[in-house]
Amino acid sequence: MAGASEMNSSYLPEPPLGVFTVEIATPGGSSADWRPFPEQELPLAEYARQIVERLDLKAEVIELTADRDLDTSRPGIVLIDPRFMTVPDGRAALEAAMAGLPKWVVPMLILDQPDDAQTADLAEQVTDILSAAGVLSARSARRGARGASSFRAFSVLVRDLVFEAEGHYISYRSSRRHGALPSSPLSGQSGRALPSPSSRFASAPDHLGETPDVR
Repeated sequence: MAGASEMNSSYLPEPPLGVFTVEIATPGGSSADWRPFPEQELPLAEYARQIVERLDLKAEVIELTADRDLDTSRPGIVLIDPRFMTVPDGRAALEAAMAGLPKWVVPMLILDQPDDAQTADLAEQVTDILSAAGVLSARSARRGARGASSFRAFSVLVRDLVFEAEGHYISYRSSRRHGALPSSPLSGQSGRALPSPSSRFASAPDHLGETPDVR
């Protein structure tokens, strides 16, 4: 019986992966249709999901709408198309979502037409909302607010911001446990030190080439 017990214990299921939310704020359809950069083969949300899952997290892609409150109980990233400000209730939805946003939920602007005057104006309005909400006090949020104006820049920036959001969330959970080492809700291994961003991706080089400036 002891042997059977030992055998069964060796086949205990893995603890569930932490859930990381990818929130999409874009007008004119759903995240499944959003391809802001011409070199994309898949929707932007799908690329974000793949990056999250390379960090051993479970990604959940959700649309940001006026009638939905942003879930801040878990880490996440909000990909914002500045044109979201032009849809009915878009501004109100974004203001509500950014109010009291914790460090482990990071906004990121997608600037597919950075030289377009209207896009630049709308992006500035989004940045004003982030500033008024106090979101830009966090370094990761300031990086996200500068945005990405190419698919290459998006690939680099989004993976860095996901990693930073994960780190902020683990620190938050750890502090709530009065300094005790937590069983990380974001990784499949309890008590394992987080590697640096570069080592997390060392085994899977970026298919987009060398690391560019985020702009």
